[in-house]
Amino acid sequence: MKIFRHLLLAIALIAIIHNGSIAEAEHTDIKAEVTKRHDEAVKRLQDWIAQVSIAAEDRGYPEGAEYMANLARDAGFQQATVINTDGKPGVFATLNAGARLVPDMKTADALAALKAHLAKRGFGDIEVNMTGGYDTTATSKDSVLIEAQLATYKKFGIDALLWPRNAGSYPGYVFTGEPLKLAAGHFGLGHGSSAHAPDE
Repeated sequence: MKIFRHLLLAIALIAIIHNGSIAEAEHTDIKAEVTKRHDEAVKRLQDWIAQVSIAAEDRGYPEGAEYMANLARDAGFQQATVINTDGKPGVFATLNAGARLVPDMKTADALAALKAHLAKRGFGDIEVNMTGGYDTTATSKDSVLIEAQLATYKKFGIDALLWPRNAGSYPGYVFTGEPLKLAAGHFGLGHGSSAHAPDE
């Protein structure tokens, strides 16, 4: 039941942060949230320890599996299902977690690094599936394409805002990467960063 190990690691991390081992000023909001939820986290840990679940002694089943599924759901797992077997029940849980790459990162390299990180720490049994995503893409602001886009705005009296980095994703690497190495960019008359229609 690897989820318990993950929850225990998360609780340990919370304790480290709470005790001030990470002192950077930018973690102020995180520390405040940890402090606010400290009693809740301690109570959850106490309840988990009190829920005896020992398969070899036939103790705590099926309650232990259902408790673990609830912990996974509370932790944000989109699905946590108790699976009945010929022996003791188990829990199958899935978590859909996103990640953003920084310039020059490749999705395949990031995925391999994540799997290696988990395996090195004893969690090699966690299955990681990438269901989408693209390599990073970049185009110089001095490229002919971007300069033409800015000139178009200027011609119509619009002072455009140039965003050097965009947290969204699209397959721009197909154009900016090998073998084409072309410029790519977005522009239009939208407002703010709302790139998608309300009905998408």
